Amino acid sequence: MSLPTRYLSIGSTLTTSNQDVYTAPAAFHSNVSSILFVNTTGSALTVSLDWYDTAYHTIAEALSIPANSHTQIVDALFLQGTNKIRALASGSGVELTLRVEEIARQGI
Repeated sequence: MSLPTRYLSIGSTLTTSNQDVYTAPAAFHSNVSSILFVNTTGSALTVSLDWYDTAYHTIAEALSIPANSHTQIVDALFLQGTNKIRALASGSGVELTLRVEEIARQGI
């Protein structure tokens, strides 16, 4: 019997303060297969991205996103239940989209 799986696209508008953009549900493991940053402004901006289990771990720090452009991270990130991702941008105008597969934990 296969475990229940959910496929999600999650969007967030980044601010200049760290904010949680995704938290893996407690009863699921999550495979984050794509992280897309879109800069909608006429100037380059930077983004920073961390993931959390029992401490924060840097994925990207001051990653430059050119004006009116996008950058995508496609290296998979596997999160346990309640792990989270947080992000911030150097200015307004950055949209973040995550592609996530949530897989129910066996025995939950």
